[in-house]
Amino acid sequence: MEASGRRHFTPDDKTKIVLRLLRGEDPQALAAELEISVERLTRWERTFVAAGSRAFHQRRRSQIPALVWQWTALLAILVLTILALLYAVNHTFR
Repeated sequence: MEASGRRHFTPDDKTKIVLRLLRGEDPQALAAELEISVERLTRWERTFVAAGSRAFHQRRRSQIPALVWQWTALLAILVLTILALLYAVNHTFR
């Protein structure tokens, strides 16, 4: 235990514990097993769920740059095609 009397749990520990809650384990029994309060468990659960929600939003935002790159590549191909056609037309009629 830490000097404050509270047990220290790593982020991985907390994740595994919250997943146990989400799978349906009884919060009171789990809190007793871990020697922590039910309030602490529910706080971890709320934090975990909120972070999970943010992860979905981040994924959506992270897809935007990929789409920008795809559209940029298509635009570059289109511009090069137009330039090649203009060059061909200019040299055909000379």
